[in-house]
Amino acid sequence: LKEYIDRLIAVLPKRQREIFLMSREENKSNMEIAEILCIKKKTVENLLNAALRQLRRSLNAILFF
Repeated sequence: LKEYIDRLIAVLPKRQREIFLMSREENKSNMEIAEILCIKKKTVENLLNAALRQLRRSLNAILFF
């Protein structure tokens, strides 16, 4: 399952993947990510939510079949 999740993360759009990894692996807050990337906090939130939605959809597809 971990390998599958890693592959799903790898195919996320570059910015979504970057933000997701900063949030989950580096434990950075949305504000910290926004400051590092010079973007708005709301943009970070939107991209992180989009990444999580995509991961959930993909995981639901394999877990329920």
